[in-house]
Amino acid sequence: MANSILLTKEINPEKRQLLLNEGLEVDTKDFIRIKFINTEKISLHHKTLIFTSANGVEGFFKNGFDAPHSSVICVGGKTESKLAEKGIKTLHTAKNAEELASFILQQQWDNSDFVHFCGNLALDTLEKSITNHNANYIKKIVYETELLYPTLNKKYDALVFFSPSGVRSFVKNNSTTDEVIFCIGNTTALEVAKYTSQKPIISTKQNLNDLLSLVKSVV
Repeated sequence: MANSILLTKEINPEKRQLLLNEGLEVDTKDFIRIKFINTEKISLHHKTLIFTSANGVEGFFKNGFDAPHSSVICVGGKTESKLAEKGIKTLHTAKNAEELASFILQQQWDNSDFVHFCGNLALDTLEKSITNHNANYIKKIVYETELLYPTLNKKYDALVFFSPSGVRSFVKNNSTTDEVIFCIGNTTALEVAKYTSQKPIISTKQNLNDLLSLVKSVV
């Protein structure tokens, strides 16, 4: 039974209260910081736009881009919801970058132009897949992820991770032993596996609500 839980990013107080209502001790601490940056404007006319995070969507609009004549594909329900808030409908939503790469290959989009709006630490999964598919890949970095590397002075029963970069920030000055580990998705879980033999518990829907429900049901 896990009584003390660390969430490795700050979340909405109402969401945190859901765990506190279960009688759990819940701490939150940011392990990464997001900074939106400017990028050179390009024409997106009849290009396929890729978003792999909600931050990528936010950075897209902060840079004044629009997508009136573009197809849009993305990774994750949170990203899709963020796009919907901005009035953009997605052609396809995948659970992770690998699944999205498979979808692109199935479409036979040879000689197409793909523009990926992402952060500076984005994996090269899509870039490799698209360029090997005789298509054009353009990466537009619209935000930077800074790893904060905080040091913990407390032992927790459970750890909750939200991104691979959050995992890397955690392990810089901390270690895992016998904690129950929760991850928001497979990519984050793969990063956890590099540093511990503990098998993480993974959210199947890969969003915050499902992850917190999973934590409640397990602990």
